Amino acid sequence: MKRIAVVLLAIGVLGVSAGAWASFDSAAAPGGKHLQILRITPEGVDVPAGRQIVLQFDRPMVAIGDMARTAAQLPITISPAVDCQWRWLNTSALACQLDEKHALHPATSYTVVVNPGLAALDGAKMQAPKSFSFITIRPQVEYPYFRIWKSPGFPVMRVSFNLPVTAESVHEHLLFVSHDGSPDQNVVVYPDSDKPETAMEQPAAGGSWVLGVKPAASAANAKASRNWIIEPAKSLSQDTTVDLTVTPGLVSPEGAEPGIQDKTVVQFDTFPAFEFLVVRS
Repeated sequence: MKRIAVVLLAIGVLGVSAGAWASFDSAAAPGGKHLQILRITPEGVDVPAGRQIVLQFDRPMVAIGDMARTAAQLPITISPAVDCQWRWLNTSALACQLDEKHALHPATSYTVVVNPGLAALDGAKMQAPKSFSFITIRPQVEYPYFRIWKSPGFPVMRVSFNLPVTAESVHEHLLFVSHDGSPDQNVVVYPDSDKPETAMEQPAAGGSWVLGVKPAASAANAKASRNWIIEPAKSLSQDTTVDLTVTPGLVSPEGAEPGIQDKTVVQFDTFPAFEFLVVRS
C-alpha cells in the first residue's frame, strides 16, 4: 500500500510540474517545418500606449538561461523607432521592454517587421519577412460638463478628452447641431481657467484670442489641453433639442494619428424664453 501511495504521489508531482512548464512556455506544437509567429501584442487599434511589445513564436527558440538580447542580435525593426530592451520571457516569447521614459506614444501607428534570420531550437527558420501593425489610443471626447448658462440658449461647457488636444481641432470637430433646422455651429474654444496646469498660456498684453486660439505665429498655439471650455458662437434656438457632436479629426501633439470618433457626445434641451407666470401673496 505504501508503494502505491508513493507512485501516485510521484505521478501527481510530475503532472503538476508538466502543467507548470506548459503554462510557462505557451508556444503551441509547431504546425510545419518553417518558423511561424503566432501573434504579436499589442494588436489592433486604439490599444493602450504601454511599455511592452511581445512576439510569440510557434516553437521553442532558446533554452532556459541567458534570456537578454541586444538589438544587433535580432533581425527586427520597429517604426517609429523605440528604445527596446530585448528579452526572452520564456523559450518562445520575445519581448521589447520599454522603460517609463520611453513608453509607446499615444495616437501613433507602429509597424514591427521581423526579417528572416532567427532560428528555432529545431533549426526551423522563417521563409520571408513578417510585418505587423497596431495603433495606440487616439484622441476622443471623454465627457462634457455644463458649467453655466449665459442665457436660455447659451450654454457654457467644459469638455474633457482622453489626451491633450489642440484648441483648433476642437473648434473644427465639435459642433452644436439644433433639431429645429438652425445652421450647425462650430464651438468657440477657451482655455479652462480651473485647470491652469494643462491649459494653454494666456495671451500677452495686447494679444488676442481667435476662437480661443492664439495666432498661428505664436508658439503657444502648439500647446494643448485635456480640458477645454466651449460655447456656441451665438445663442442657440430656445426651447429646442441640441446635439453636441464630435467628428473625426481631433489632433493631439502626442501622436500623428487623428481621432476617429463620430458620435453625439451629449443631447440636451435649451430653455424656453423667460415668461412671467403668476404672483402669489
